[in-house]
Amino acid sequence: MAREIGKKLDSESKLLPGDKVTVIDEPKTFLSHSGENGKCISSCNSSPNAPVLIEFDDEELVEGNREDLILTEYYTGAAPE
Repeated sequence: MAREIGKKLDSESKLLPGDKVTVIDEPKTFLSHSGENGKCISSCNSSPNAPVLIEFDDEELVEGNREDLILTEYYTGAAPE
């Protein structure tokens, strides 16, 4: 599956460290962060259904399913201007 901004992820979607995400409104995981923004800290893209580690704006780290996330911004590795 292609990585598209604004699209809900599925179990096989690639998510890279640094990518920014938003939790969907009714998640099965990330329950206390519904609708919040975060960034991917760690993911295993070679194993579908493997959990991802997200750091939220409050700096809390939570592990959960990609299906509960919407990709909002790619991490490019470029330094901010």
